Amino acid sequence: MNIKRYALLVAVSVVCTTGMAQKSIVKETFWIDGDISNVQTLGTTVDIALYEPGIHSFTMRVEDSQGLWSAPVTRYFIIPPQIEVATEVIQREYWLDGKVAECKPLGISPATVDLGELNEGMHSFTMRVKDNVGVWSTPVTRYFIIPPQIEVATEVIQREYWLDGKIATRSELGNSPATISITELGAGIHSFTMRVKDNVGVWSTPVTKFFIIPEQQITDDATIVSYAYWIDDDVNNLCHGPLSEDSGVIMVDISDVEAGPHTLSWRVGDSKGRWSKTVTKPFESISFYTYTVPTSGVGTFSAATIVVIPDELTTHYTTIYTSDKEGNPAVQLEDVGSQYIPANTGILLAGEPGSTHIIRFSEETPATIVDNSLVAVVQPTHITQTDGIYTNFVLKDGEFHKVSEQTEEHMMPANRAYLPLVLTNGAPDRISIIYKDGTTVIMNPADDKSILQGIVYDIQGRRIGDTSTTPLEQMNLPKGIYIINGKKIYVN
Repeated sequence: MNIKRYALLVAVSVVCTTGMAQKSIVKETFWIDGDISNVQTLGTTVDIALYEPGIHSFTMRVEDSQGLWSAPVTRYFIIPPQIEVATEVIQREYWLDGKVAECKPLGISPATVDLGELNEGMHSFTMRVKDNVGVWSTPVTRYFIIPPQIEVATEVIQREYWLDGKIATRSELGNSPATISITELGAGIHSFTMRVKDNVGVWSTPVTKFFIIPEQQITDDATIVSYAYWIDDDVNNLCHGPLSEDSGVIMVDISDVEAGPHTLSWRVGDSKGRWSKTVTKPFESISFYTYTVPTSGVGTFSAATIVVIPDELTTHYTTIYTSDKEGNPAVQLEDVGSQYIPANTGILLAGEPGSTHIIRFSEETPATIVDNSLVAVVQPTHITQTDGIYTNFVLKDGEFHKVSEQTEEHMMPANRAYLPLVLTNGAPDRISIIYKDGTTVIMNPADDKSILQGIVYDIQGRRIGDTSTTPLEQMNLPKGIYIINGKKIYVN
């Protein structure tokens, strides 16, 4: 009503202003919604109770003492609808997986919903409520997962073992302690591997131990009472101890032997103080690897087992062959996103140039690496310049260089990786490493100070600092990749 009265007063003000030149106003009339046939005399109030909600018009004019009428003046006003206010929720309903046709009533919170018929996987739950005015709310959807039914293991139901890596000839193993016959094994170094299966049917990771069966060289009435062994001719660090003639087995600890080929030497002593001749045999260790970061700040690595990379090193791999922003050939860099690397997988490791790190064997679940272009080299291998349709490249000084023609005596060391590419337009001599947006990744920028001058951004594009006021080495930046002058710089 206030809105309509306001429109009326404005109309009167306009008419009165027009009538200033007249002698006096003797009559005021109005009509609603253009219905001039229903003209009414204007009083102090206007009754609009009978009009429907919506937009309406109010028109008025006045007559002066000389019988002249003013021009009609029209104003518009709105009668709002009568909205009933909701005071309570009277109905609730829900449906699963978008099946609104199968909606069901939902009780007052907290309510129980039966999910017994749903399969394993992701599902959606949607609900809405209706108020006492009869209006439904906007549906609200939430997602949830029904995990697979995993049976919990409660006991070991089967044990088996094999000797010298011959899993095809594995045998059942009794409850601990168990007796194993090794009478058919010859003198030398051997391995014992075992695993167990639980009541769910899952086998454990195999566990391997090494042992020595010494040669029986004592022929008189003396007995074997001691042993000694050493690795790689390091006789100054030999291991020794008593040895029972009944067991005749020397257990060998190689947990601190670096991965790769080695030799094991041993001998036994008898009760008369005599030692047998020394026996030396080769073996392969997979315990740990030693990795030294090249002067460029990045190098390749691979291993025959799952390994865990130290946190001081960042893990990368290469995917597609492309070009950088200057049109030069390049391969795109990807972050592994995990320190656990699968076996026989070539990767790039970046860190402080010249630093040395220990990379150890792991039984954790490794990362999943997709579209990796690098090829692992876990044994010394001769890499040719071409291999069928492929041209091979090796990492040097932070870039991939085409393999030069070399004789078969030139071998790539074990635990490295190379890059084979199919190139239809000729093979370039060098290929740079770029990030996803095409900018070059400079792993070790120390030799070219010009690239260190400018505004420093992090990989998310946030401004970190300005080298014109604070040199890069004084910013104390965390290890990672930063952007200066459009190039990505790796900070150790």
